[in-house]
Amino acid sequence: DIINCLKLAKRIIMRNQPESGKIKQILKKSKEYPSFFAKSFLIGKDGRPLNLEPQQRYFVDDKTPFRVFFASRRSGKSVALSVDILHKLFFNTDFNIIVLAPSLKQSKEFANVFGDLIDRSPMIRSSVTVDNKMEKKLANRSRVSFFTAGGSSGKKEDSSVVGSSPDVLYADELQSIGDETLGTILPAAVGQRKQMQIIYAGTPRQRSGTFYEAVSNAEYITEWYNDKFMQVQNPSGRFSLHQFKITETDEDGNVLLSRSPR
Repeated sequence: DIINCLKLAKRIIMRNQPESGKIKQILKKSKEYPSFFAKSFLIGKDGRPLNLEPQQRYFVDDKTPFRVFFASRRSGKSVALSVDILHKLFFNTDFNIIVLAPSLKQSKEFANVFGDLIDRSPMIRSSVTVDNKMEKKLANRSRVSFFTAGGSSGKKEDSSVVGSSPDVLYADELQSIGDETLGTILPAAVGQRKQMQIIYAGTPRQRSGTFYEAVSNAEYITEWYNDKFMQVQNPSGRFSLHQFKITETDEDGNVLLSRSPR
């Protein structure tokens, strides 16, 4: 349970250190900063504490309820979203999180990244009470479920998200989820939870639609490589945009700069 999880955290983090409230300080800072939570409680693929890259860190530490992670592949998007989800699960009770993906394949791929992160991290793993591939639940009764944008028939009316009453809705690879489908899911979900948080992730493919509008009309924008940190972009906007462009190109489309962290 959570108590045993924290005891294990204390043994690992406090090894050879005087107590003196250190564990409370670590928990307090971890609750305040998800990036610190990742470094203190989660283990990366290399077997070391998970140190997030800049674009991941600024995204997870943003406390605004409506966020967009505008990033392409190889930007660490899935790991950043997984940390964000785990942090919310760990520090909230009776919390319900839905992760929406365009297809069953993409939903399973994300669930695998999320599950692998838990399996590598004993302090989190010990608090898991339900460990299904597409659903995880912690001892504090908070849970995350992985859904597709449509049911087996592919019709928007079949979406399994409608009626789930999430506290937080993550829409991954949003550019591949049609606006017609979102038009069914979002009003139903928001109507059930007036304080629901919404997080979009992916790369807009066209200059129209829900995703493009969220990006182009974002209230704040963060581009750490351009020294933009929560800079006001549109005072009447709703979302906080975290933009990480892997490449910069010239007018002819030639790559001038690559920021791929992989």
